Amino acid sequence: MVLALGLFIYFLLDHELKFIEKNTKIIKNYLAFVHITVCLTTCILGYFSSYPHIFKSIIFANTGGFFINEVGFFIRERHFTKTNIFLIMHHIVVLIIISNAPFRTYVYVLLSMAEFTNLPGCFLYHFLQRKKEYDSKKITYNIPYEVLQKKIQLIIYFGIRVVISPYFVYQSFIYDTDRISTFNGILFVPIYAIGVFWSMKLYKNYIKLV
Repeated sequence: MVLALGLFIYFLLDHELKFIEKNTKIIKNYLAFVHITVCLTTCILGYFSSYPHIFKSIIFANTGGFFINEVGFFIRERHFTKTNIFLIMHHIVVLIIISNAPFRTYVYVLLSMAEFTNLPGCFLYHFLQRKKEYDSKKITYNIPYEVLQKKIQLIIYFGIRVVISPYFVYQSFIYDTDRISTFNGILFVPIYAIGVFWSMKLYKNYIKLV
């Protein structure tokens, strides 16, 4: 029921945004920004709340609704690139992990950290899509502080996803083992691998500019 509600909200947002924005990729980026913002806000407020189960339900509805809506888009558009296949795998694994983990565990610390690393990419992706629109019209468009934006994105993503996150995964094994199964712990491995893969991609994109 919670998952269905989240999916309905993102389906509705997707539909309504089409009236103010024609670029499908920018619409999907707006939805990603909403997802990140709601996730971070809910994690922070929920940490201080006396009703953690309510905030866990909100996060599950938000994340599940966004993930399923995005996968549905890939299927409808037959858009199965290597990156999108990795994203589908990522979405499935993350949903399994957060659905089985209690709210006040390191799993949700990792979730909020991971979503924070996606934030710089949202801003940069918006400008990249606008640039493509202007280029198609043969109009010059310079992305503001493009090199700096890509550098910040790379540092935050690599620093948190590849360098810092293993520490919190270890803490989860130590302190959350009575509440989180070993199976869920193992599922962090493909998530980490995707983080390494994406960091390499971000690095290659950054090197092209410097």
